[in-house]
Amino acid sequence: MNSRNDTFPGLVVLVFGVAVMLLSLSLDYRQIIANDPLSPASVPTGLGILLVASGAILAVRGRVRSARGAGETSEGSDRPADQDGDQAAAIDRRALWRVAATVGACVGFAVLMPIFGFAVSAPLFFIAITMLAAGAERLVLAVCLAIAVPASCYLIFSQLLSLPIQLLPSSP
Repeated sequence: MNSRNDTFPGLVVLVFGVAVMLLSLSLDYRQIIANDPLSPASVPTGLGILLVASGAILAVRGRVRSARGAGETSEGSDRPADQDGDQAAAIDRRALWRVAATVGACVGFAVLMPIFGFAVSAPLFFIAITMLAAGAERLVLAVCLAIAVPASCYLIFSQLLSLPIQLLPSSP
């Protein structure tokens, strides 16, 4: 992605980080063990802080580079200046599509998880995200990540940390 167009995606990440931090305030604090620095909200709050910081850096960098590029003309290029604007608008539409598709994949994961369990919804989510990030031609990478990342997450959270993960759908 062209760094001049990083302002909008950066702002989306920043807003998402604020939302994560606000949602972490609603977690049940009665589960806190005395003198335990890790409350149920620690990880979501930390993730929210990282998202806010990353989004702010991305948005500011995109804005600064966009301001620098505003003074440039297309005198040295063979295309007219309005064609450069059309190309920038096309890049912005692609960026909007990727943001919308990523949000859709996250919502899809959240909806499918209780219905199909982690074993089905996590690989589908990672295939979608990898293909968005790396492109459709990287199907082998998407499938490898769809197997490796959920398996690692399951082993870490379920086996090492003893946190229950609904691997398969529960029977009614």
